[in-house]
Amino acid sequence: MTIDAFHDIGALRNGLAELGLQIPEGAAKSLMAYRELFLKWNRVYNLTLVKHPSETVLRHLLDTLAIVPWLDRAFPETAFPPNLLDVGSGAGLPGIPLAIARPRLRVVLIDADRKKVAFQQKAVIELGLPNVTPRHGRAESLTGSYDIVISRYFAGIGNFLELTRHLIAPGGFWLAMKDEYPETEPAALPAGIRLLGVETLTVPGLPDARRLAVLTDDREKILGCPCPFGSRGAAALPVSGLST
Repeated sequence: MTIDAFHDIGALRNGLAELGLQIPEGAAKSLMAYRELFLKWNRVYNLTLVKHPSETVLRHLLDTLAIVPWLDRAFPETAFPPNLLDVGSGAGLPGIPLAIARPRLRVVLIDADRKKVAFQQKAVIELGLPNVTPRHGRAESLTGSYDIVISRYFAGIGNFLELTRHLIAPGGFWLAMKDEYPETEPAALPAGIRLLGVETLTVPGLPDARRLAVLTDDREKILGCPCPFGSRGAAALPVSGLST
């Protein structure tokens, strides 16, 4: 291990401690192995604009893992293992780090860029991730039912919701990771989709907070489900009130 890599895995472990996260034995090494593979491919295929090795720990790994406390509250160990769809996954973010940190998640990655999907497939094989399935294509053409549909930096939350509405399981959640969540955005949501709240995320090592918008589809009321978050075992509302 190089000196830089030694410092970077130290930064990862320190960041996990700041987030209050416990991950499985060997998961930190798997996360760093993913980071190394990502950096190798990024030199050729331009997977992301973030180039510096140390910066990837902060802006990709810890930024992604900052939502794990929300996942743990929404889907505790006593609940069913949730399935998660990562839309426009690119280099497998946030899906691959989440799958490493929480192996009970069943993760599907979808992206329209074949080179990025090829990287995802390589990462899944090399890291031994049986709970991750990469797919090439667009979300609007995908079939299936997902407890969590997530996207990081998707262009336009309304578009994200409309393109994936057919994929949300009864009682499921959309998670939109954003730098900011404008006050005007809830008014522009498609009919029947409700903003449950916006979680403010502090990412260790990054100066600015991130936002996690959590949304659901009110069609559950039409189906007569007695539970406000569906019948599949998700915990009670795990988000804070709307913040800016």
